[in-house]
This record gives sequence, structure tokens and C-alpha cells, in this order.
Amino acid sequence: KPIHLTLYFFERSTRRGARRTLTMVYSHNQPPTTTTLIVNTPCLETDALLSRRPVIKFSTATHSSAESDDSYEEYGPGHDDVMFVTVEVERSQPPRSLNAVSITFLAFFIVSGGPFGIEDAISSVGAFATLISLLVLPVVWAIPQALMTAELGTMIDQNGGAILWVTQAFGPLAGWQVAYCTQLSAIVDAAIYPVFFTDYLASAIDLEYYQLWLIRFGVVILGTLLNLRGVNVVTWMSALIAIIITIPFIAEIYYVATWPTPLAWYALREVVQPQNWGLFMNTVLFNYTGWDSLGSLAGEVTDGKRAFPLGIIGALGLITLNYGLPVILGAITFPDLSQWQPGTLQAIAANMAPWLGYWMLVASLLSSFALFMGNTTVYTRSLWSMGRPDVLETQSYLPQPLGKLWKRYNTPWVAILIFACTTTVLMSFSFELLVQVDVFMNNITLLYEFGSFICFKYTQPDRPRPFEVPLGVLGAWIMTIPKLFIVIMSMLFTDWKVWIVAVSYYLLVTAAYFVRAFLQKRGNCLPTERVDSALPTEIDQILEHPDMAEEFASSEYRL
Repeated sequence: KPIHLTLYFFERSTRRGARRTLTMVYSHNQPPTTTTLIVNTPCLETDALLSRRPVIKFSTATHSSAESDDSYEEYGPGHDDVMFVTVEVERSQPPRSLNAVSITFLAFFIVSGGPFGIEDAISSVGAFATLISLLVLPVVWAIPQALMTAELGTMIDQNGGAILWVTQAFGPLAGWQVAYCTQLSAIVDAAIYPVFFTDYLASAIDLEYYQLWLIRFGVVILGTLLNLRGVNVVTWMSALIAIIITIPFIAEIYYVATWPTPLAWYALREVVQPQNWGLFMNTVLFNYTGWDSLGSLAGEVTDGKRAFPLGIIGALGLITLNYGLPVILGAITFPDLSQWQPGTLQAIAANMAPWLGYWMLVASLLSSFALFMGNTTVYTRSLWSMGRPDVLETQSYLPQPLGKLWKRYNTPWVAILIFACTTTVLMSFSFELLVQVDVFMNNITLLYEFGSFICFKYTQPDRPRPFEVPLGVLGAWIMTIPKLFIVIMSMLFTDWKVWIVAVSYYLLVTAAYFVRAFLQKRGNCLPTERVDSALPTEIDQILEHPDMAEEFASSEYRL
């Protein structure tokens, strides 16, 4: 028979050993009484029972006399009947382990990963417009985007990012639309980086198509394995690769200073003909897009109020250095800007010094790999949240197995493996098409995010925000209007074929939501279980205010 238990409070055991205690009010054919559960959990971490959203599964339950066990003396007299329960406690979210340094290097590869890929912008319109965009975009795009993410990520400090923000602001339909737009953008975005990897490798080595595909597959496998191991492994790998990428561009300063021929400073103001403003807009936005993805890791940040701003400042400085320096040094030493293409930065470095060319090739390959690795980290958290009704606080948007965590490393292993499979399928498409679809779908998500940001300012002005954008509502509008203009301009310059693909997908997703709702109403499709989100909130309140325990004991939950 089911035993109805009401959680009273959590208590960390002071003993070193396998036992943890949970004090609960329980009723079983008698008035509620306070009893102690002796929980046998030999494989759990010490703080597992104190995680924010514990899920307790009772596998066996037997009653025995306290007098027959040595636990009687430990818990004192009065416990005539001690219930022994073998339980399994699972984390419903990964542990919090990211700090400001972690966010700096993760954001560097989520957003940029170095200058590799900026070549298409230079060959589209020239170095002058590219440099102007590198100066303007951080002010009107990157910083506002990052500050918005910091506020929303600390206000809703759970993994899921834009999906949670939009769902709480506008309801489940908008959340559903953003969830699937985000995932299409995510899998298209991730497929770009294995293509980047083989493009740079092909600039140095002649390879057959099947060889290129196998190398791309190897990139996916290695990035997937590191993500399965945990976000801390990804963070330290990102930091190491960021250092390796930055060193050759700093070394180029010496060779430019001792350049034997006059430098072509005129190239910095040259305009390329014919101009391709559509490709330029999508390329530069692509190279500064991704700040909002940090919100998908909000549930793993230790101190969001401090870590988000400091991490963003560090990442922005590193990104600006890695974009501006190579463009200037490359343009004045290789002024034929219309011939710039993937691999040009490596060719420029090799012209300065052979060893620098080899280093630049390795840096470009590592950058592509780290971009895939870092973006897999954030995008799989969004995919994971779509299978977690307790996180969404509504019905899950995908089957609940997607919300499973690997107990050993606390990583969303199902979401990571599915993400690897979709990347493997899409990485055969051309880079130019992938970039435009990625940016367009991301722009749709951004429009929803901007709306959520403004909506919360009006509908929930008193909601706690550990980090808040200055000037309140006025500051929110000042930051949002330039971003809105950039997004609309980017969408207007997008090729009509991409419009057809994106709009068709958006309408299909919307129709799927209503079909799902209709089937659930008819009873032909069982609704995904919704988990009451009030319980974890009350747990937090009781941990902070133990005097609330008796008031809470009046509510009963079936575990």
C-alpha cells in the first residue's frame, strides 16, 4: 500500500558513513506522527539529499523494532517503531560548479572561438566595414545581450535558458515554439564546427570526401565524450585551447613590426566589389551570437550575481582581442581582400614564419573543436530541460527520458547522445547554408527573449534579481531597441530560400502544439506528467526558516 509522507525538513548527518537522515511526518492508518527514516545510501555523495530538487524513490520498506537495532540509542527513546527504507536519491539538476573563470572560457567558445570564420565577412564587403562592426557590435549587441542573460539567468537560475524565460513570460505555446526554434538553431549551429574543422584541414592537406566525413565524425565523437565526462572537463579544455589560440596572433605583432616591405594600410579602408551584405551581416552576427546560451547553464553557476558579470567582461575582452588583432594584421600584409576565405589567416601566418603557419593551423583546428564542444554543453542543457516537467513547470515538450542524468558524472547523457546523432546527419551540408539557417532561427528566438525581458520588467517588477540591468525599465528598453533593429535588418537581408525553410518550420511547430493539445483532450495521447513545482520551493523556505516546518506539515505529498 502507498505510504503518504509529508516532508518535515532535511537534516545532514554529522556522522561519517553511509547513513543520512530524513525527518518526516507520516501517516499510515493512524494520526500523523513524527518518525525517523534510517536511509541506507552507501553510494551517494554527502550533499545529494540537500540538492535543490531531490527525487526520492522508495524501493523497499519494512518496519522493525528500534530495540533490535543499535540505532535506538542514537535517536533516543520514544521511537517505538523505526521504519527502515532503502532509497535511491537522484539529482534532478547537475551540481553547481561554474564560477567567473569558467564562464569566461565557456563564453569565449560559445560566442566566438577566435577569428576563424571572419574571413567571409572581409571578402564580402572589406576590412573597414568588418572593423567597424567589431567596434559597434560589442556596444549595441554583445554587452546588452550578455547583461540581459545575466539578469534572466540569475532571476531564473535553472538550466534551460530561453525556454524557461519565454514559458514563464508568455505561457506554454510560446515556450514550445522557442524550444523547437532553439533546438533547430542548436543542431544546425553545432554541425557548422566539424565542417570548419575539415575546411581548415583541407587547406593544408588534400583529402577525399569520405576522409573529410570520417574526420568530422571523429570531432563529434571526441566532443561528445568530453561532454559526457562533465562541464568541468569542458571548461578546463576550453581554457587550455583559448591560450593556444591567442599566442600566435600576439607573436604576429613582432613579424609585422619587422616586415621587409611597406605595409598596405590602405587595405583597411578598401571596399570589396561586388558586395554581399547578406552574407556579411549573417557572418558578423554569427561571430557575436551565443551570449543568451549561457542562460542554459544558470543552474550550474555557483554565484550568478558575481560570476555572470565578471565572466562576461573577461570573455568580451578576449573575444575583441581575438577578432580585431588578426583582421588588422592580416589586411595590411595580405591586402587582396576579395581572395580571403577559410584558411587565409593560416596562409598569412605561414608567410611570416613557417612555424607560425603550422601553429595557426593547429589553432584553427582546436578552435573548431572547442566551439563544437562548448556549444554542445549549453545546447544539450536546453534539450535536457525539454524533457523535465519539473524544470519547465508545465508538461514536458519531449519524452521524459531526455531529462535523465548520468549518475556518475551528473551529465544529461541522453540529450548529449541525441545531439551528437543530429549533428552527424547535418554536418554534410554546406557552411553558407548552415550559417544563414542558424542565424535566422536564432533571431526568432532572440525576438522572444527580448519580449520576455521587457515583459518581466512590467509583470514581475518585484521578483528577486541577484543581478539587474541598471536604470530599470528604461535601461531594459535602451538595451533592447538597438538589438531589435539589428535582428530585423539581419532577417531582411537573409536569402528568400532561408525564409521559406524557417517560416515553414515555425508554422509546422505551431501546428504540432495544437495537434498535441487536441489529442490529449480527446484522450488519444496521454499528457506528459506534470510535476508539482511547489514542493522544492517550500523545501528551500524550510531550510532557511525552520519555524515554518509545522505550517508545511499540514500539506501531504505522495512520494
